[in-house]
Amino acid sequence: VIQKIYRYYLLTHTTTVQLYNLSIFHSLTHSASQLTKISAMSTSQNIMGEQAIRSEISSNIKSTKANVCPFTIRLAWHASGTFDKNDTSLQAGGSNGATMRFSPEIDDGANAGLAIMQAILEPVKRKYPKLSYADLWTLAGCQAIELMGGPEIPFNFGRKDEADGTTCP
Repeated sequence: VIQKIYRYYLLTHTTTVQLYNLSIFHSLTHSASQLTKISAMSTSQNIMGEQAIRSEISSNIKSTKANVCPFTIRLAWHASGTFDKNDTSLQAGGSNGATMRFSPEIDDGANAGLAIMQAILEPVKRKYPKLSYADLWTLAGCQAIELMGGPEIPFNFGRKDEADGTTCP
């Protein structure tokens, strides 16, 4: 799935792509017990209505007034940019934690303007308070790819939010 996303992104954004570890929409890949917990969270989250959440995201990122799909992908990309598939600890980086909400991460020059995108998605978070910001931003990136004509991207819920910025990279 990640390779498909990367190929699609390269084809549509070749002038802005920087080659990093391209795991932006990667599900957490840890031990079997952790995956079981994530799977259970995914099931309970789906009861909440993945399609309803996707629909709400869609209405916030694409309308007759604006289309912020590329900006949404940038948020997912930057939120997950520290992911390291070789790190099997819970500190593997990526979107888990959603620490881009806090200084110093949101103030980093590379993240300039992403607070605007976070604000655009905030009504979705208010409507679905059990949804983590980490899952919201990642799912929004998946949904943005689809809205721009890309493939449907399967999604697994289970990312957690950090309470403060003490773990910012």
